[in-house]
Amino acid sequence: MFFKLNLLSLAGLGLFLILLEGCFCDAEKLECPKNEFVLCGSGCQVQCKELHKHCPIEVLKFTDACYCLPGYAREESGICIPLKECLKKNKQEKVEEEEEAKEPEQP
Repeated sequence: MFFKLNLLSLAGLGLFLILLEGCFCDAEKLECPKNEFVLCGSGCQVQCKELHKHCPIEVLKFTDACYCLPGYAREESGICIPLKECLKKNKQEKVEEEEEAKEPEQP
C-alpha cells in the first residue's frame, strides 16, 4: 500500500513540475517567420519527413519556440510549408527510392 501511494505521489509531483515549468516560458521575446506562431509548448515540431511520428516522452519539456501554423509542417530547409506540399514531396521521394531499388547494380 505504501509503495503504491509513493508512486502516485511521485507521478503527481512530476506532472506538477511539468506544468509549473511550462508557466515560465518567455515566448513574447520571439518573432516568427511566415506560417509560424510563437508558443510555449513541447519541443516537438511537425516535420514533413515524419508526419505520423509521435513525440517521444523525453521531448515533452516545455520550451518557447516558433511552431508551424495548423495545416503546415516544417520542411528540411526549416520553413513551414502546407501539409499538402509535404505529402506530395514525401510521395515523390518514396517513388524515387523505389525506382532506385529496382535498378540493377552495374558491375
